[in-house]
Amino acid sequence: MAEEKKDAFPWVQLIATIGTIVAALIGITPYILKLNSTPATEPPTIVILTLPPATTVPTPVTTQQTPVQTTETTPATTVETTPATTGPPPTGNETPVETTTVATTTLMTVPTTPPALPISIGVNASTLTRGDLLFATGLTDPSVPQVSISVNSSTYQSGIVPTNVFQGGEFEFAINTSAFDPGSYTIWAIIPGTSSAASAPFVILPA
Repeated sequence: MAEEKKDAFPWVQLIATIGTIVAALIGITPYILKLNSTPATEPPTIVILTLPPATTVPTPVTTQQTPVQTTETTPATTVETTPATTGPPPTGNETPVETTTVATTTLMTVPTTPPALPISIGVNASTLTRGDLLFATGLTDPSVPQVSISVNSSTYQSGIVPTNVFQGGEFEFAINTSAFDPGSYTIWAIIPGTSSAASAPFVILPA
């Protein structure tokens, strides 16, 4: 009776299995690394602003203050002089001569307005239908923490709403136009305490 042949070890199947496992690990490694990593910076969140009507109707643009002028005055001095002693002896009829110096005035200009900082603003559309969201973006100096936002037209003036400035000087926000009547408007971005302001026009059509 022939001796039964022993089964050979399945090397080929083992190598194929190991290769499949290695390939699977290589394939999912990028996804594992992506899940463990956190983005360096998150995109800024757009804030929807609610602009209340203003109690008064001021002009949204800050005007530049007039420099203050100070006056420095030199006090007048009075000097009493006598006639010269040279020549004939005095007869006793000479009277002292008074000489008065005129007061001089010097005007000094003192600037009181802070230096202007760059600022810009733009909107996503120049024409919208009432009820649409108006998206606005702007850029200013990175040192500015907040800007003031307002909207006005010939018949409407909103209140001023502060908006935070993101790192790098960018600011973004949205305004719901449901409360605005159809017409032409201007949106303003102002740096508080300075004369820096930027504006962008837009039109709201009936819904």
